[in-house]
Amino acid sequence: MVWVDNQLSGWAWLAMVVMMVAGVAATVLAVLVLVRAARPQREVAAPATPLKVLADRFARGEIDEDEYRSRLSVLTAEPAVSNRRPAD
Repeated sequence: MVWVDNQLSGWAWLAMVVMMVAGVAATVLAVLVLVRAARPQREVAAPATPLKVLADRFARGEIDEDEYRSRLSVLTAEPAVSNRRPAD
């Protein structure tokens, strides 16, 4: 630091304040990063597909095997392609 008559100059005070603020900010940032790294990561749930919902309902006993198989065949069937021309 620059001393003038046993006192810091204006620029020295400014530099000291800026360094103190930067030091506090760096400390807070380091603590936040360490806390976030120490927390267990949550798994992101995949969106439920219609087949997964159907399988879950069957597993919980909400639908019986016949209903499960009929709905499964509808979900896995190829879409029908129409050969008709649209009406003009």
